[in-house]
Amino acid sequence: MSAEETVVAWERFETELARVAPLSHSMLRPPASEEKIAAAEGELGMAFPAGLRALYLRHDGVHEAEHFADYPYDVPPDPADPFWRYQNAVCFLPGNSAWLSLGRAVELAEQVAMYADADDEPGRIPFLSQVTDSDMSGMWVDAEGAMGTWTDAGTLDPAGCSVAEYLADAARALATRTACQVTDGETPYRSPSGDGLGWVDADAPDVVEAHLQDGWRAV
Repeated sequence: MSAEETVVAWERFETELARVAPLSHSMLRPPASEEKIAAAEGELGMAFPAGLRALYLRHDGVHEAEHFADYPYDVPPDPADPFWRYQNAVCFLPGNSAWLSLGRAVELAEQVAMYADADDEPGRIPFLSQVTDSDMSGMWVDAEGAMGTWTDAGTLDPAGCSVAEYLADAARALATRTACQVTDGETPYRSPSGDGLGWVDADAPDVVEAHLQDGWRAV
């Protein structure tokens, strides 16, 4: 995974994101500094692959934590409510995942490492997480730039793609309004407020119907 390939894929995705879901796009944080990346590498005990480093020099993940703390979850969803608007906008990458800031990646590293088997190669950087589901699943990146998943079942599995390939597939799916290949059939949907991006499994009619009833619409 080269830095150039990753940046090109990200730029294509970000262009589409800004067009389709401006609220999701607005949640991107400012760039991380080289010093902050080096500090995260020290905490994690491994160097970032070139492509991942290039992404963090563009954005330090997304703003997310402040929107999900101490909220009364017994309140019915309201697309106009700021909490629900942000919740529906933050997980805008395929797999309904949010891009972790460096600080959050360091926080989750120990949790992800706990899922490794004794014979697994060490070294995984938490990269994406389903933050609205208490970080119970997400995607990591290894030292070579290959991606994999962690789940609440306590497993670590390869995803069969690099970060560049994942982002390129996401950009293609969003631009063409078609299904992702990396995440097995997810298609892009606008949130009920019309300014957030999410992904819905097009091969699961009940899931599609539930989203439509909640006000989601295909891009």
